[in-house]
Amino acid sequence: FSGDSNFQKFVAINVASSLAHLFSSPEVLVGLLTQEVSEVQIEALVCLYKIIGSLNCFNPEVSKPEDEGIFLRTFQECIHTQNVSCDRVTASVMALRAIPLCPRLTEPFNDEDRQLV
Repeated sequence: FSGDSNFQKFVAINVASSLAHLFSSPEVLVGLLTQEVSEVQIEALVCLYKIIGSLNCFNPEVSKPEDEGIFLRTFQECIHTQNVSCDRVTASVMALRAIPLCPRLTEPFNDEDRQLV
């Protein structure tokens, strides 16, 4: 996303609501990490992790200063609007952070991936 700030802003705003809905159900993420899952589900987890990391990126060379943190601000607004409890979001975040530790992942995560999330 780093080369097109308009696209990143569009995705950040439009994906935040869906992610807020997903984070309202931490059992989905936890279940995918603890149960036997298909290769497609594992690839989806890897993509989810990397998308969230990319949405958190800010490149001042291509983005407007007011767009810094737009994904997190929008995500927080969606969490508030959807009345998602902090405990459920925290559980989802903990599950998300555990994705790179999942032994079934075939694609390793590098340090940059981990830092972005």
